Amino acid sequence: MAFDQVVHGRQDDFEARHGDRGRFTFAKHVVVPKEGTQLQVSFMEIPPGQSAYPYHWHAGVTEAYV
Repeated sequence: MAFDQVVHGRQDDFEARHGDRGRFTFAKHVVVPKEGTQLQVSFMEIPPGQSAYPYHWHAGVTEAYV
């Protein structure tokens, strides 16, 4: 990957999208990829005692939470 394709920034540099559906709630800061990659990075903030999503799975699409 060329260095000019790397997005630099802090979580607060990216506007948060908020989701709230009962016990499922989150704030998601999405880092939009530059040209040449399909990788999207998201910073998720999940309040204590809450979940971001119900249990689910993907076929052919992957997620990684750290």
